[in-house]
Amino acid sequence: MPFGEEPFQEKPRLTRGREPVDEDREHRLVARRFYRAAPPYCIQPEDHGTVTLRRKEYEYFPELEPEDATTYRVISTHECLDEAERRLRLIVGPPVYCDAEGRPAKPPRGTKPRWGMPPTDGEEL
Repeated sequence: MPFGEEPFQEKPRLTRGREPVDEDREHRLVARRFYRAAPPYCIQPEDHGTVTLRRKEYEYFPELEPEDATTYRVISTHECLDEAERRLRLIVGPPVYCDAEGRPAKPPRGTKPRWGMPPTDGEEL
C-alpha cells in the first residue's frame, strides 16, 4: 500500500432484488398446523358395518382448504370397534407378553451381563 492512500476501502455491495413473496406460504403453514394438531390415528365406521383403522398423512394442494391437506389412509379393516381398538393398542402401546394360555404375563428377564474379571488359570490373587 503506497503512502497516503486510504487504508480501508469499502467494497461495493451488490444490490439484489427482493425475493418474491410466496403467496401460499400462509396457506401451507395453516395446513401444517392443522396436521400437527390432528390425532395420528382414527377409527372410523364404514357404511357396510365394518370399522377401519386409519393413519394420518399430509398431502398439500394449494387449491384446496388447509384442513384437506390432512388425510387418513386405511391401514386395517375390522368387524367391530373392539377389534380396531385392540389393533390400535398394539400399534401405539408397549409390547405385551402372554403366557401359553394367552393371559398377559411379565416380560422375560434378560440375562445380566457379566462384568467381572475373566477366569484365570489357577492363579491366586
